[in-house]
Amino acid sequence: GWGLVNMQNAQAPNTLINGEVAPGSRGGYRLFRGRHTGEFYTTLAWNRHSTESGFAFHDLDLFVYDGAGQEVGSSESAEQNVEQVAVRTSGDVIVKVRAFDENFAGGIARQKFGLAIGQSDFR
Repeated sequence: GWGLVNMQNAQAPNTLINGEVAPGSRGGYRLFRGRHTGEFYTTLAWNRHSTESGFAFHDLDLFVYDGAGQEVGSSESAEQNVEQVAVRTSGDVIVKVRAFDENFAGGIARQKFGLAIGQSDFR
């Protein structure tokens, strides 16, 4: 769909990551690490799922931490399937994708997502 095209154009040079996250009692999460200096941009997007009763929306959130583990930015909208963070930072950067939900609706065990990071070489 158009989401992949938009993710590819989110920032350049960039790292594009296709991942998935499971729900959890404290929120399931995935971490990605790299180094950066200056303006740092990251965008998270995922699909809503069609169900017999309408659709299932799973709330994912996006966090950015510095190398010391201090949160320097976040996006935690409960109503959108796109989250974006822009911060000025230097050194090690950790990006966290977190599932807010304790359970996913519609029989979904893991929510797939796309993550664009405006810096190459993130893992």
